[in-house]
Amino acid sequence: SWSELFPNAELLACEIEKRHWKQPANNFNLILDDFRNVQLTHNYDWIIDDGSHTDKDVLEALQKFWNFVTPGGWYIIEDVHAGFWDNYNTDNHYYGKWIDHVNRFIKICTHNEGNESTPTQTGFVIQQKSIIAIQKPY
Repeated sequence: SWSELFPNAELLACEIEKRHWKQPANNFNLILDDFRNVQLTHNYDWIIDDGSHTDKDVLEALQKFWNFVTPGGWYIIEDVHAGFWDNYNTDNHYYGKWIDHVNRFIKICTHNEGNESTPTQTGFVIQQKSIIAIQKPY
């Protein structure tokens, strides 16, 4: 559906299990690997996390890929509601729901860890039942 919506865009997807994919469109590059092994070489206007939805993976992906969002671009986390389900909160290191840690990341970026003299690291933040969208400022 992304190829149909954005036929002139360069699309890149990372999927760990080949069985989840059909043949991608011509403007779609597919990496069959764990996201932890992916090395991005340039920035993207949109990065969408629709991965495992486990606490550890969501937080690791956000930390890994946030710096590859272009200014004015968006980082999207899908299926946020899974953050409230116990079977998606698998790692005691995160002390609870990953949604709390994503919100902490947003707060730190928005307030620059208390430094009022520098611009924030996020633009708009849109949060609803199933999506968090974080914009990187221009």
